[in-house]
Amino acid sequence: MKRALVFFAVLLVVAAGIVGIVLAKTHTAKVTLPSREVDTFLHAWGRSDPVDMAAFLDSPPADLGTAASSLAEAVPGSTATYTRTDLSGTATEALAMYNAKVTLKGLGAIEWNGSLPLVHSKAGWRITWNPNDLYPGLGAGRHLTVTHVWPKRAPIVAADGTVLVGNQEVVKVGLEPDHIKSPADLAAVKFGMKSLLDVDPATIDKVLHQPGVRPNYFLPVITISRVPADRYKRIHDSLIPINGIIFRAGQGVVALDRALSAQILGDVGDVTAEGLKKLGAPYAAGDQVGLFGLEAAYEKRLAGSPSNDVVIVDNKGTTVRTIKRFAGKPAQPVRITIDPTIQKAAEAALAGVTGNNAALVAIEPATGAIRAVVSKPDGGFNRALAGTYPPGSTFKVITSAALLAAGATGSTSAPCPPKINIGGRNFANFEGEASGALDLAAAFAISCNNAFLRLADPLPADALGKAAALFGFNAHWSLGIDAAGGSYPKPSDRAERAASAIGQGRVLASPVQMASVAATVANGRWRAPTLVSEPVAAPPPAVAALDPRVVSTLKSFMASVTRTGGTAAGAGLPPNTFGKTGTAEFGSANPPHTHAWFIGFRGELAFAVIVEDGGVGGRVAAPLAAGFLNALPR
Repeated sequence: MKRALVFFAVLLVVAAGIVGIVLAKTHTAKVTLPSREVDTFLHAWGRSDPVDMAAFLDSPPADLGTAASSLAEAVPGSTATYTRTDLSGTATEALAMYNAKVTLKGLGAIEWNGSLPLVHSKAGWRITWNPNDLYPGLGAGRHLTVTHVWPKRAPIVAADGTVLVGNQEVVKVGLEPDHIKSPADLAAVKFGMKSLLDVDPATIDKVLHQPGVRPNYFLPVITISRVPADRYKRIHDSLIPINGIIFRAGQGVVALDRALSAQILGDVGDVTAEGLKKLGAPYAAGDQVGLFGLEAAYEKRLAGSPSNDVVIVDNKGTTVRTIKRFAGKPAQPVRITIDPTIQKAAEAALAGVTGNNAALVAIEPATGAIRAVVSKPDGGFNRALAGTYPPGSTFKVITSAALLAAGATGSTSAPCPPKINIGGRNFANFEGEASGALDLAAAFAISCNNAFLRLADPLPADALGKAAALFGFNAHWSLGIDAAGGSYPKPSDRAERAASAIGQGRVLASPVQMASVAATVANGRWRAPTLVSEPVAAPPPAVAALDPRVVSTLKSFMASVTRTGGTAAGAGLPPNTFGKTGTAEFGSANPPHTHAWFIGFRGELAFAVIVEDGGVGGRVAAPLAAGFLNALPR
């Protein structure tokens, strides 16, 4: 009986144990792990919501928003996704594993795997905060971000490879206000800056009185090159003794030719808010960009693209560790068609023009390549390429082409009455000249308006327009920077058509366009002007060649202008120069004001010169052209 009771008791104990094991297993199976909490936290992280993230942390830090979202926010437009990959634990502790993928706009993605330890309490499941959970090894007070390093900016080079603007040792010449202690000091600063660096005195006042200036600030005014060394030494030794003028050395982008810099090359400086919006990623505030001219037009080629580093930085912004590098693209140079020797000759020719605005453009006839550009005053409007004016008698080259195409010859009778009425409008010769015994060749040489008006009047209504098109008028072409061509609007009546024949009415042309007119005679076919040879641009518009007979006669006409009896005979032009003077009326004054023109070619170079409100072309513009041609190497 006792053995039976003992056996029964053992069975009860075993059964109780089995029940206990079963109950324990059943209890464990019912443990609810924090999948919802983890997923909600990761989703809040992905949308950069530190408030919702903090709700699941046991002790959220003050810099949570920066630490958690700085990487995605470092490149605007980036996206981040954080996905739970595993979850394990007990009723009181758990460990979640996740995958992070941040896609940086314009660069690519960076991924990592991380973990989140959780503890359960009366408040529910909470993530035990540790900055390393956001990125392995992140550390307190640190965050992920993106830094970018731009390659060295590429230069703009001339046709022969000469660097016109590029990175080099530079010096910023500026002011320190508290050293300018008297009106005499200020006057000395203005005089020195103007005489040696051509800085407008008004610029000095503007720099000194800009908002936020403090007495001990360094205020940059102009950046200059150390090359050539003798020029730099002269400037330095003359300016450094003047109270308030400070020199600071550094690296930067600077042009070797200030005239070209102002008119064509452009400048480099801090990107503006508007520029940042236009350029987009990867540009950021503080980056150096082309502000105007070719530097702006070819910004992305000259700048290349930066290498972007995903880094860990501390609260001082110091890089602690580089995580990943997205390689950039090297900068590439831009080659332009300017010839430094021809450019210097053009600048020298117009150096003495101070009382009037003026411009000179030189072109290679066979290609349309622009070899020199000068606009006066320096730093002003680029009138050489973008200014438009009535071409006046220089347009008689085109009118002559129309007459010759219609059957006229150099010996065609071309009387030059002092006055003529066409379409109800009275026309008079510019200086009242008159002759009844001229032929077309002689009328061209002395530039008789009324001879051309009388001969052009019977031409078909579209004859002048068709001839103008052969010389590039109304064609569409681009130089990459602001430029204008020639405009020949359809005349509204017979009188306006007559005015158009002598380059008046509504006919307008830029100096570069009129240089291309001279080049068309030299080459026999119009070539669209070009300024950039590398990278190669889309092919310019094609225009039919002139009739060889017309070309030959036009050359003889333009040769006569520079010889005895021609309107440019006394200008000092070298032998074998072909040209046409122009005196173009503008405005409503009586007598009218006139622009002085001269266009022509010699050898492998065609050119145009204009002096605004300069008077008579043969007396004003032609001598400037002579100075230009005579300054060229023989």
